[in-house]
Amino acid sequence: DQLVASSGMSADSVSRSDGFSSSEVVIGKRHLNLLPDCKSKSELEPCHTIPLLLDGFSSSEVVIGKRHLNLLPDCKSKSEFEPCHAIPLLLADIVWVAVPEACRTSNQGPQYILAVAPRPEHESSDGHSDHDSSSEMDEREQRMLWPEVWLFCVSCDSGSFQSLLLELGSRGAIHWDFDCDYRLSEKPVASGFSGAVYTGEARSRVGHQKVAVKYLNQNQQNPEELIRSEVGFLAQCRAHPNIIRLLGVVCSEVAGADTGKQESSEDDSSEVEAGATTATKTWGCVMEFCERGDLQMLLKSQGALPKEDAFTMACGLMSALSHLHFLRVVHRDVKAENVLLGSQGQAILADFGAAAYLDDKVAMAKRSGSPGYAAPEIINGEPYGVKVDAFSSGVLLYLMFSGRLPFPGPSPGARLQQTMRCNVEFTAVKGGRSFPYAMQVLLQSLLSRRPLVLLLVLLLVCCC
Repeated sequence: DQLVASSGMSADSVSRSDGFSSSEVVIGKRHLNLLPDCKSKSELEPCHTIPLLLDGFSSSEVVIGKRHLNLLPDCKSKSEFEPCHAIPLLLADIVWVAVPEACRTSNQGPQYILAVAPRPEHESSDGHSDHDSSSEMDEREQRMLWPEVWLFCVSCDSGSFQSLLLELGSRGAIHWDFDCDYRLSEKPVASGFSGAVYTGEARSRVGHQKVAVKYLNQNQQNPEELIRSEVGFLAQCRAHPNIIRLLGVVCSEVAGADTGKQESSEDDSSEVEAGATTATKTWGCVMEFCERGDLQMLLKSQGALPKEDAFTMACGLMSALSHLHFLRVVHRDVKAENVLLGSQGQAILADFGAAAYLDDKVAMAKRSGSPGYAAPEIINGEPYGVKVDAFSSGVLLYLMFSGRLPFPGPSPGARLQQTMRCNVEFTAVKGGRSFPYAMQVLLQSLLSRRPLVLLLVLLLVCCC
């Protein structure tokens, strides 16, 4: 408000690189006006204008939506208005600072200043990023591509502010000060092709005391797009009790090896100095930590589950998959290792690295899954949909009740061949326990080449 009231007051010159090496900043009624450095400024239009306030919204309310920070007009009936601006939070950079008491004008003044910088997507036609941080574009030039940075004055206590940061993180915002808040384990608790999972111990009593952090392998192509995809799915499904809860995104820069001296090419006359190093970004997602481990560990230590526990676990898994399918998302890698155990022993579906939208024709054309769990359609390279998740959940139910896979084999290839036949045997399991008839019908529907989806749903509801 003070800036708006100070119309016509000039500021010091600033340096610009787009044809105005020396421009004067003039504070207008609603904008900062950048004028060319010349004698007769009254004859020239501003070379750039920066809005100070949203037109018509001198006082707006900020509401956290499903994927955005929504700015709403300050009026009595907000339901009648669309947000005047929506700030995307997926991979947005979040920086904050506490306001010193000496700098506050009153007790009602803001306690924190929060900066939110949406991270734009820069993709070429082939799906790769147009700008690589290790290429000719340096970090400063990349930052210039960012369209906006939002500053918010927040008035609340420290506990409420931490809750706000948690809400922003659950929507995919980047947690840059993660190392300041958590102490990472030296060794991973789990690892796979796409990355490794570590545990993080809180350095203070504020927030989650223990978290799980999945870091992508540095040899992955387009790691930012991979993390954007997985985090996007987790943020969209964060409210479901049987889906792993996203707490935020972490990104750190690790200095690379000595690049040595590189001779200049024909297109570039510059020469890289000897001893130069490159910085590699390491991406990860922070999630809730499940102390009990995963279903694979439980079956390995305990063996087959009691019928009631197996059905309860299957119902939780089906609830998670139903929610995904309602959002037109296919998980594509349902297996025992990706089902975690919650605090009450409930199923928690995790690892969305292979997930895809049904409407994404490019992603849905790829074969994805694990031998022994993947559906026949995927193995054959045929078109597929949400039924592949139903097939994998049938494999899990069979495994939980019997302690063995329905399509065993000494090698991945042998398991794939057994899966293609879809011949399920319901022989007695260890201890003489037999498959109940209702479970046999359910499993036959789940594990058939053409599952009867309607029958499947009706049977599952009856079982639950």
